[in-house]
Amino acid sequence: YILMFYWILTTHLVALLPLLMLTYSFKKYRQYESLYVLINIIFTVYSSICYHTYDYDNIVDLHNNSIVIWRLVDHWLSSSSIVAVNMYCFKVRPPMFYIAANASSIIILYFKLTDALAYNFFVFFVIITTILIKFRIVIKYIKNYYCRSFLGICTAGTAIYAIYIPPISVYYIWHPIWHACIFTTAFIGCSMRHSLDAKLLEDIPESTEYTRAAADSL
Repeated sequence: YILMFYWILTTHLVALLPLLMLTYSFKKYRQYESLYVLINIIFTVYSSICYHTYDYDNIVDLHNNSIVIWRLVDHWLSSSSIVAVNMYCFKVRPPMFYIAANASSIIILYFKLTDALAYNFFVFFVIITTILIKFRIVIKYIKNYYCRSFLGICTAGTAIYAIYIPPISVYYIWHPIWHACIFTTAFIGCSMRHSLDAKLLEDIPESTEYTRAAADSL
């Protein structure tokens, strides 16, 4: 019986994959974009856990807030984190990274409160626009890390399907799959960025003094 293992809650453990990857990247390269995304995912996971406690009658919300509030916070932070991770993985440079990520988060919250259709459209618009602008990074990922690129496309596609297509009657089956796939996609993207940063540093001649962070090298 699928409910006995609390799949909707326990699949949040998959978030440890991108969190550990971001922690390692920050420790190695001291890129504060890594820390920014790390903090975003932590708060996203926390709000999602609080929201999904309402899926089980025997679990009490310790904050004693309504499901409406947690649904809003969960959807807002989840979408904002997806946008931020997307910008991070495709190496949007700071300070534009911080400006675009925060501006997008504010717009996402506004649309979430006012227009559900615009909310979904905007998230996809930002993701696709980022990929198109950073197409050179996309090419580098496909060329150098084709296995991870293919796996990332598969997990991202499955995540999109899981969150939008299945009916509510199979919510308890597909929503945990969404959690697992979206966190796995984030991990794959973050790992490819880390690998590309390492490759860029390796390609610099030893005689060249290099003072810029790897994230700013493109």
